[in-house]
Amino acid sequence: MKRQIRSLFSGKNMLIYFFVVIIPVLASSYQYYSVITGKIEGRLSDKVMKEAVQNSLYIENFMVETVGRIETLALTISAKDNPAWIQEMLSKMHQLDPRFSGFIWASDTGQIRLSSIPFDGKLNLSDRSYFTEAIRTGRSQISEAYFGRINGNYIVSVATPVIDSEEQIIGVLIGSVNLQVMSEYVNQLSNSEVRLYDHYGNLLFLSNSSGKIRHPVSAQYELNNVPWKLEVVIDLFHPDFSGRLLLFVVFAFILANGCFMIFQLWRMRRNLQKEREQNEAQKLKLIGTIAASTAHEIRNPLTGIKGFISLLSEKYTDEKDQYFFSLIKKEIDRINSIVSELLIIGKPAETEATQEVSPLEEILTDILPLIESEAHLYNVSLLVDIPDRPLPVRCSKVHIKQVLLNLVKNALEAMVSGGELTIRILAEKQQLTIIVSDTGIGMSRQVVKEIFTPFFTLKPNGTGLGLVVCQNIIESCGGVIHIESEPGKGTDVFIRLPLVQT
Repeated sequence: MKRQIRSLFSGKNMLIYFFVVIIPVLASSYQYYSVITGKIEGRLSDKVMKEAVQNSLYIENFMVETVGRIETLALTISAKDNPAWIQEMLSKMHQLDPRFSGFIWASDTGQIRLSSIPFDGKLNLSDRSYFTEAIRTGRSQISEAYFGRINGNYIVSVATPVIDSEEQIIGVLIGSVNLQVMSEYVNQLSNSEVRLYDHYGNLLFLSNSSGKIRHPVSAQYELNNVPWKLEVVIDLFHPDFSGRLLLFVVFAFILANGCFMIFQLWRMRRNLQKEREQNEAQKLKLIGTIAASTAHEIRNPLTGIKGFISLLSEKYTDEKDQYFFSLIKKEIDRINSIVSELLIIGKPAETEATQEVSPLEEILTDILPLIESEAHLYNVSLLVDIPDRPLPVRCSKVHIKQVLLNLVKNALEAMVSGGELTIRILAEKQQLTIIVSDTGIGMSRQVVKEIFTPFFTLKPNGTGLGLVVCQNIIESCGGVIHIESEPGKGTDVFIRLPLVQT
């Protein structure tokens, strides 16, 4: 055993190790990588799309509310023609609402009149497209992202015309939106990298920037109320993914090595089993050879002894003498039966030579009266189930009868207090199964394993050759015999024979 264990990783076994461990680990890891990448990418795609929709809804609501507040302030300003009061309102709104970085009150020509933040007074907004569009349409307009001339920050402005009671535009209220407030809220709302672009493709803000993304999974969403596009990006190769992949590789390597060791142990056991089977076959062959030659040598003197006993029984007619002669004849007959079994073990070729195609249902029917009488003697009920169709098999009629009678005898002897004996034939397309079942004392698993060993028996007067002979006969017919038993629940004997196709 030690020598075999030392040879597990030597020579040919290293090639086996390469194919059993290395290649499967690499192949399974790559397959796992492909599968997990697809699954994670699909799951992340759904995740980033949900986050894109969620963030887009927030930004839309943010901008709608922002425009609404500017329009409300513009409506309030339109009712007052007091610069000091307007200046105060702009300053208060700037201080109270952090979403605004500043307010400007400009004339319809673009000249800045008032502002909530300091300016040099020389700026004119008439060159801004969003300003001119607000004047033209009389509705609020949102600018593209730009660097503000006043605060120097990258901003977005909302221009809302201020209309008096006579429906005349008397000025434009401009609110600079603080995108940083929007970005900070998005940082709390999402862990993914979020990018917001205007309709010119300018980047309005970038939140949760994670640096270099090796394998981006992204989703884009067009906003409805403002002409912006939001993109959510996440890296596929996050730490959780790398950890799962490494864990799988380690697990696959350990599992493959375990399988390799199991495979090698299985090979060792199989080789040992083959050696045992070969040894047993050689022993059985040797036993058969010795048995056959011994049987012939025994039969010759037995014949003479039996003849002399017959002569003596004719000469000595005393009742006591006749009783002893009958015992001697009975023992001689028993020796003859053992010798016959030894001959079958020793010369299975003779069994094959006597084979012919015979209907099995007729063979069973021939011996059924004998079985019924034996069952009656043992106080056992008999149940026979034979299909109503021809069951041709290639066998020796005499030997198949011997097998069935032997199995029936064993079953009856196992039911010392009566019981039920069942003989069934199950026919399939290419084979049939004979099942002999009893409700006797049964056998343990260990006994069932040893039951076909020559000379193994549990009977006081048994030879241990009956089931060995049965097995040889069935195997010579191309079939198999199998026994299942459980102590206290009886025994089932299964004989499978190939059907002859007609």
